Amino acid sequence: MPPTPNQPPQRRNGILIAGVAGGVAALVVVGVTTWAVLGHAPPYSSAGECDELLTEDVLSSVAGAEGAEVERLDGRPGDRAAHEEYEDWVACRASTDPDEPWTGRDTAVGVTTSLHAPDTEEDDYSEMRRDAERSYEKVLDNFEETRAEVDTREIPTGDGGTAYSVEDTHRDVFGGGRGNKRGGAMFTTRNIRVVIEYSGTSDVSAEEHLETVVDLANAMNRRISRTVETE
Repeated sequence: MPPTPNQPPQRRNGILIAGVAGGVAALVVVGVTTWAVLGHAPPYSSAGECDELLTEDVLSSVAGAEGAEVERLDGRPGDRAAHEEYEDWVACRASTDPDEPWTGRDTAVGVTTSLHAPDTEEDDYSEMRRDAERSYEKVLDNFEETRAEVDTREIPTGDGGTAYSVEDTHRDVFGGGRGNKRGGAMFTTRNIRVVIEYSGTSDVSAEEHLETVVDLANAMNRRISRTVETE
């Protein structure tokens, strides 16, 4: 049946609709791209919660940490003083032996998140990242002064960071009875600094420690983005 007067054919309607939809989609893509290039992601408003960071799913992916008990640590006086510059911070630990978590005989995972002031958003959090990098360089420099074997890796997690593994055969770092292999990582995501520690059983190699902390860093970044509210 031919179209009624002043009514375009159906196929032309379809073309017009498709064109409008395509234009809207293009505008959305342009808008998102422009935001990604010119805008800054909004700052986080808290450091998160232990039960939302070290979840059962996260721990089940770490060999030996399945069913580990998660607790929030109050920290020693020195730890609390070191975090006075932050607006909020939380230290979490999951261990199969909570009384002696870092002996090297059992698996332990530690995560500390520190919240910087939201106004660090103004410079795209770059100054905060530089402060975190300088702080972590000092940690790695301390290892270099010992006989411990240290392996480091730059990671793109969040806004970037570093992962490392330490094999302390001569007990220069960890002391007697505390295991001789440890893994760690640091990265920033917006206005949050994240520090991760991992100690596996004695049969876990230094390379496995490094791979595990990289996986934990990625998991923590995902958990933070999904559970921590923004300003």
